[in-house]
This record gives sequence, C-alpha cells and structure tokens, in this order.
Amino acid sequence: GFLLNKERVVIPEGKLEIHFHWGFHTHASDVDNCCKILMDILAKKYKFNDNTVFKIVSEKTVVGNQVPEFIRFKIMSYGK
Repeated sequence: GFLLNKERVVIPEGKLEIHFHWGFHTHASDVDNCCKILMDILAKKYKFNDNTVFKIVSEKTVVGNQVPEFIRFKIMSYGK
C-alpha cells in the first residue's frame, strides 16, 4: 500500500496549485495516471472544487522494492 503524507492540510481560498510527489517501485509507473483520481479524492475529503486548481506539478521517484511506495502532496494558492 501507499504511504500518504500526514501533515495537516489547510486549503487556501481562491485559485489553487497542487504539487504531487509519487514514490513508485518501478520506472514503468506513469507519473500522470494517478493525478486526476487523487485530485478528486482530495477535493472530496478537503471540500474544495477541483475546478479551482489552475496548476498541477507531478514528480516521480523510483524507490525500488525495499522502500514503501508513497504519495506526497501540497495544496497552495496559485501564483504565490
């Protein structure tokens, strides 16, 4: 299973920017396939409309098989 960051999440008002960092076991995992699904989950959990997201940054790290896969994200005001 994936480890998700556990920091407290505060959603700013207005336009948003989301940064994703994915830790996968293999190079074969696509960096973009999970973005929309996770964005929908985050929007529901933190009660924001995903149409307010104006920028997405997605980064992949290959962690190998000895380290758990992970997802980290940061939601911030767009343009700051």
